[in-house]
Amino acid sequence: MSIHAAGIVGLVVVFVVGTLRPINLGALALVMMFVHGTIFGQSVQDMYRGFPVDLFVLLAGVTYLFGIASNNGTLARIVDDMARLVGDRRALIPWSVFIVAALPTMAGALTATSVALLAPLSLRLARRYDIAPHMMGLMVAHGAMCGNYSPLNAVGAVVHQALASNGLQISSGALFLSNLAYNIGLGVIIYLVFGRVRFARREPGHRAPEVELDATVTRSPTSPPVAQVCTLLTIVGVAIAALAFELNMGFLAFGAAALLHLVFPASSGEAEKKIAWGVVLLVCGVVTYVGALQRYGTIDVVGQSIAGVNPPLVATLLICA
Repeated sequence: MSIHAAGIVGLVVVFVVGTLRPINLGALALVMMFVHGTIFGQSVQDMYRGFPVDLFVLLAGVTYLFGIASNNGTLARIVDDMARLVGDRRALIPWSVFIVAALPTMAGALTATSVALLAPLSLRLARRYDIAPHMMGLMVAHGAMCGNYSPLNAVGAVVHQALASNGLQISSGALFLSNLAYNIGLGVIIYLVFGRVRFARREPGHRAPEVELDATVTRSPTSPPVAQVCTLLTIVGVAIAALAFELNMGFLAFGAAALLHLVFPASSGEAEKKIAWGVVLLVCGVVTYVGALQRYGTIDVVGQSIAGVNPPLVATLLICA
């Protein structure tokens, strides 16, 4: 078997096994890269070359920062305040959740992180306001996806790095806005399909019940409002510094998280344990394996083979796959 065929087969095996069995794809990818590299005479130093240090710092730093925001109740308070702001206009609740879910990913958080942090709070709102839970779940998911191609987000960073390495450029604003418009459109469809009739049958005199969020998070004496205000200002400051001064987002997030943890140790808790290590392993492992395939020339070989397929729409579909 050629090195290119072995690389593609290994990638397929990683995804099939990782899908059918409860094991991290990144761990499988690292093991497969070692096996593949050993068979074809690659040194361990060569295998390390593809490890995305920049992505590791970005993913770990941002999830550390948002872990603190979750621990000290900042995210819960934002959802709580948003619910109180809309009052008894429960038709606005799904859109408020959509917006709140979009903000962390636009500021650099991973989609999975934003969904994991906000889904429990949003489903609690769904129960309190008698809103279809699957609708709220979809609004959280697509709201979070709005920030996928933000200049601060890891997904956008991966795309732009890949383009730059191939001598290509694309407007970061156009990419971000296109994805934003796409997910807002899906949000409108979800809202109309799952909520329009339900909200139209609003009971006379309906009043929104008190939203009971996790008292241990939002109203704990170890999580004073000043810690939540400082956390929110810190996240905004990190985003501004990264955009305006082109500073490294990952290191900024690590520094901000460490500072908050130092100043507010009680409310920060064990925030470092909320770093999304599973996501970090997944992304870094798969990117490292794909980096090996790039060094072998496998990606180029596959791309050239697909480019020769007619008609062009079929080639585009194959590239997407």
